[in-house]
Amino acid sequence: MIEDRLSLAFGRLERAVARLETQLPLPPMPTDDGASEDAALRAQLSDLEERHETLRRHAAATVERLDRLLDPAREG
Repeated sequence: MIEDRLSLAFGRLERAVARLETQLPLPPMPTDDGASEDAALRAQLSDLEERHETLRRHAAATVERLDRLLDPAREG
């Protein structure tokens, strides 16, 4: 029973992350304004690292909330 609820909860979490990823499209790589491709790639990498960290924090918080819902004794 708990495994089913946990599986459903993780499925919802995965779908939510997928929706977030589609709402945060990658910016186009600038090439016309004189920026080098290397600098543009570094900027994209930095942006992706920030997004990854944000998603990781949100996922960790969501998993923690799921743990508390599935095991109320942990709250004490």
